[in-house]
Amino acid sequence: MNTQTEANINELAGDVHLLTAPIRFLFRCVLALVFLLLAPLLYAAVPFALIAADPNSDFSILALAYLALGPFASAFWLMMVGVLPDVYRAHKEGRVFEADHFKGFGLMFLGFFGSLGAEVLFLRYLFPLPHDAPSIAVNAANWRSWFAGMGFAAFLPVILLLGWRAIKKGCAGRQTCRWCRETVGATNLDKLGLCRYCYEDAVNEKDDDPEMEDWIFKVRYEFGDRQWASELRRGRKDALKWKRRVLSSR
Repeated sequence: MNTQTEANINELAGDVHLLTAPIRFLFRCVLALVFLLLAPLLYAAVPFALIAADPNSDFSILALAYLALGPFASAFWLMMVGVLPDVYRAHKEGRVFEADHFKGFGLMFLGFFGSLGAEVLFLRYLFPLPHDAPSIAVNAANWRSWFAGMGFAAFLPVILLLGWRAIKKGCAGRQTCRWCRETVGATNLDKLGLCRYCYEDAVNEKDDDPEMEDWIFKVRYEFGDRQWASELRRGRKDALKWKRRVLSSR
């Protein structure tokens, strides 16, 4: 092969490499997104499956990779957990969700550096990387304990947020109507946890209401507002559900 031919081949290879660069970039973005979406499952399953398959191996490379990727996964999931309730609330109220970019960036910042700090604390003071043990059972147990603790540390900001919400919901649940979710105080709730207005709406809801059915039909097909019609239909189903509960509790 002469020099000119080799130069032409190298030039062609460079052109192909340049042309395929956007495709490679998109492919890597998709892989990164798949990893972030599946990160909790990967952290909870992959290390323990590998340890079960080969309990005598050294998992230091996998451990370092998980330590490096943990803050990114934590930042992504803290943002998701922090924003999804607002999206659900907007959808339930029938309005378009308007993203708060400052809030999203703040959650990602807290998730990343909170996870990084937890990992440093975990690795430095609590569980350093395990050393090879002469016993296969001891080696496997050490790595299982390390990956369990590391997974907890990597997602510590997300776990704290979910725990805080669970505590807050448990405390507010005694003061909040179970149907409309309005905080009215424990004294204003009946034994089923309904406020007075929701109780009356449930009791007065008719099992067979042709007027309401005609109105829902009109909203959907004459007004062309399917979302409003679905909300009316959902409200009627909820009212009938609570009516059956009220009647059965008497």
